[in-house]
Amino acid sequence: MNIRPRLLAALSLALVAGGCGMFSGSKNADTPPIDPSTASLVVLYHVHLGDTDDEGFTDHNVYLNGTRVGRVNAGEELRLRVEPGVSELSIRPEMRWLGSTRQDPLKYSLQMAKGSTRYLRYRTASGEGRITPTAGAVLADRELTPVTELEYGARN
Repeated sequence: MNIRPRLLAALSLALVAGGCGMFSGSKNADTPPIDPSTASLVVLYHVHLGDTDDEGFTDHNVYLNGTRVGRVNAGEELRLRVEPGVSELSIRPEMRWLGSTRQDPLKYSLQMAKGSTRYLRYRTASGEGRITPTAGAVLADRELTPVTELEYGARN
């Protein structure tokens, strides 16, 4: 009797059962809804330098205070309403099969005033896109930085 198919079936069942919680949204029922009259706006946009077919830069999940709020890919933007005060924005890399991550999450601490707007650029780079054309310096794989409204407007 061959035990290999049984082991594969058991492993597949364990991955499916364990993965159900991993891929479901982590909604916190204790979090009150955001009041639009006092909320601030965060505009997060993604710029990718280099090859867009690179497998390592396909899954960019965005979390605000530990709750998944969306995802942003090359050329896309995400607008988030945020309560005034201090919040943590993080962009987590894709998950692998057994729950490990490809890279550490990027974290950014936001201190927002009532009714303000903050622009953030999430830049990823791969291959030749990591080398700056003028100085030849090597850029980091991923970076999350604040930009001005003028820089945001001139991104295209």
